[in-house]
Amino acid sequence: MVARNPLPDDRRGTAKKTLRLRAAVLVSVSVMALAAGMAPATANADRALPPWARYQGQAAVTLGQRALSQGDFQAALTASQRACVLAPSDPAAWLLQARSAGALDDWPAAEDAVERALELVPDALEPTLLRGRILVELGNREGAVTAFTKAADLKNSSAASYLGLALVAARLDEDWSACAQYLQAAIRADPNVPLATLPLQGPWRLMSDNPQFIEALEWVLRGSAEDIEP
Repeated sequence: MVARNPLPDDRRGTAKKTLRLRAAVLVSVSVMALAAGMAPATANADRALPPWARYQGQAAVTLGQRALSQGDFQAALTASQRACVLAPSDPAAWLLQARSAGALDDWPAAEDAVERALELVPDALEPTLLRGRILVELGNREGAVTAFTKAADLKNSSAASYLGLALVAARLDEDWSACAQYLQAAIRADPNVPLATLPLQGPWRLMSDNPQFIEALEWVLRGSAEDIEP
C-alpha cells in the first residue's frame, strides 16, 4: 500500500524553504549575540596591551640587556638597534644602545645614542651619568664636568656623581687633590661605595698602574677608615 503525501509537491517545497530560512535566521542571531558578548572583552584587551611595535621593542631591550650582562656586546648592540627602530620613543632602547656601543669602544655612537635618550628624559640620572662617562672617553672635559655636576644636582643623585667628577680630575686633569676630594664626597654620600676595588672598575682601569692615583686613593681610604673608628 502506497502512503499518501499529506501536502502537494508545491506546498511541500515551500514548507522546506521556510524551515531552512528560519534555521538560517536563528544561526545568524546566535552568531551576532556571541560577537556582541565578546566585543567588550576584545576592546578591553586591546586597551590593556601596548601597541605591537612597542611591545616588540621592549622585548628587544630585555634581550639586549641580557646579552650585555653576559658580555655579548655585539648581540646587545643588534638588539638595541632593533629596539630603537620599533620603539624610538622608549629611552631604555637608546640607553641600551649607548651602553652597547660604549662596550664596543664606539664612543661617538654611544654619545649619539645617549643624547637621544636625554632628549626623551632630560632629567634622568642614569643617562646623565652615562653621558658624563662617554664624554670622559671622548676627552671632552667641559662636557663631562657639566654632565656629572648636573647629576649631582638631581633629586635622586648618588655617589656616582662624585665618582664621575673624581674620574675627570684623575684622567683628564691629573689633579690628584681634586680627585681625592671628590672621592671623599662620594664616601660621604654613600659609605658603602667600594673604593677599595675602584682601580678594577670599568673607566678606572686605566688608572690602576698610576702611582699618584693609587696614593690619592689610599689616602682617602685611610681617612674614611679613621672616621669610622670608635
